Amino acid sequence: MATEKIIKGKRYKRYNGIWVTADGKYVEVDTIWKTGFSEIPSTKTATVHTDKNGEKYVKRKIRGRFYNIYIKDAVYACFCSSVPNNGKEYVVFYKDGNKNNLNYTNLDIKEVVKVTTLTTANKVKLNNGLTVTKDGRIFKGKQEEHISDCIGDADTNLLRCIDPHVSDPNRMFGRLFIEDLMAAAGYVDGDKYSLKSPVILHRDNNPTNFQSDNLEYVEATDTRYIEYQKKVKEWKHQRNVELNPGRALHPGW
Repeated sequence: MATEKIIKGKRYKRYNGIWVTADGKYVEVDTIWKTGFSEIPSTKTATVHTDKNGEKYVKRKIRGRFYNIYIKDAVYACFCSSVPNNGKEYVVFYKDGNKNNLNYTNLDIKEVVKVTTLTTANKVKLNNGLTVTKDGRIFKGKQEEHISDCIGDADTNLLRCIDPHVSDPNRMFGRLFIEDLMAAAGYVDGDKYSLKSPVILHRDNNPTNFQSDNLEYVEATDTRYIEYQKKVKEWKHQRNVELNPGRALHPGW
């Protein structure tokens, strides 16, 4: 059951760090008010964005990554029936087709018909405008995007290796990870919805090889994935050394 409380005289429920009303017209986000030496948990009015398809969302940082939390998903999860836990994927839609009508009575779900492109398409254009190829390259129009594996760390004034990524062409997120893009394009083997804790395994233990035949959904407890994570850690350490020649690395890098 979703957590609920009264904010400014209105009834809200919480979903992924945002608070919504049953009509979807009011959205708050968690925050901390600092008074002297005290920190008081509170909420503030959220900044609501609209994507190119007319869908309203709030940007939130979850476990170090920014995500778009769509208001329709929050309202449905908080005020409607729960999504069936049957291994299938569902999407929330508007009964009257009006994307500004976020009232819970106007929302329902339908099953997503999954079409695999793993063996049928050499490239797939995503809704964000990027094209993903079967061999793990990313294009914006005809221009191939640069894949980076590092960021600047302001605290240490060093370069730090992170998972391979490209810049978000729509500027909704700072970066888009190649693994996520390959998954969105259908280039990962297996059915993640049949798994309890699905993760993506690189079969050859090479975290920079995004060929579609190298990617597979497995359980997080799979011994192959555990071994792969060790290789990822080793690769990141080696890259950190290469990126910062002659400099002392931050502990844990």
